[in-house]
Amino acid sequence: MKTYCGRLAVTGDFDMLYLDADDDDNLSFEPLCELLQWINGKQVNVRYWITTDKATKDEAVRSHLYKLFGQADVEYDTEYSDYTGQLSADELLNVGGHNLLDELKAHDGKYLILEISEAEAPITPD
Repeated sequence: MKTYCGRLAVTGDFDMLYLDADDDDNLSFEPLCELLQWINGKQVNVRYWITTDKATKDEAVRSHLYKLFGQADVEYDTEYSDYTGQLSADELLNVGGHNLLDELKAHDGKYLILEISEAEAPITPD
């Protein structure tokens, strides 16, 4: 299981979702879809907690819990245009039919704790 923590930030000309990680994490200000490309096409269990301020996992669980089950569909691609001189990016983050990217973008500026584990067998909701 991998855990990502940090403040969510929707920024840039394309409203991309970034994770502004804590000082103690190995992550930096990175596009979330780029960080999660490793789950593309895999069956995954995704749990995330959103809090107004930085929180521990235990504190966040008491506050709010989301669970998503299903196959992940993740894309992140950048392209430079010689015509406009700008870098553009395409991002997609769907898990089990949920547009996780849009759900997280709604929490711009809030703190995120995101856990992702790959399923050993197909996942079915309880």
